[in-house]
Amino acid sequence: MRACKISLSPFFLNALFLLTASVGATGLYFVSLSGSGWLSLIWVVWILINYLFLVRLKVCRHCYFYGQSCPMGWGKVVPRLTSQGCLDKFSQLTWPFIYFGSFALLPQVLMIISLIRSFSLLLACLAALFGLLGLVLFLLARIFCCPTCRMKPSCFLSRLSFLINRR
Repeated sequence: MRACKISLSPFFLNALFLLTASVGATGLYFVSLSGSGWLSLIWVVWILINYLFLVRLKVCRHCYFYGQSCPMGWGKVVPRLTSQGCLDKFSQLTWPFIYFGSFALLPQVLMIISLIRSFSLLLACLAALFGLLGLVLFLLARIFCCPTCRMKPSCFLSRLSFLINRR
């Protein structure tokens, strides 16, 4: 395994995640379904609670980087939230699929359905931007974080390796 000489700041990755979430929330707000403002608010609360707490409690506690510096910058924060789990449980977790699926798919699908029902240039731009930011976030994680990660053999992102070539 060759190490990547360029690294990304955990701040940059987290800021990109929050920017992507903001675009998704804005897109959900403009979705032409009834109660779209509430849908956007509920989705933002769901994402923030998961991003800040549940993923850390359910996933990070079972990671090799628990208590250490990790590519996303959460390894040293998690010990303040929960006790260390078991490394063997990391590969058995389904929570990342549920969380990242709801993060990536729900806004995109609802925006596309809304565009089919009644086209809006603003919503089309938001849907395209959300898709592009999500793809960039995924590729940056796979290119800069995964090659040197010790959890790669059991990580849920590695299960998605068919989407891009492994480095």
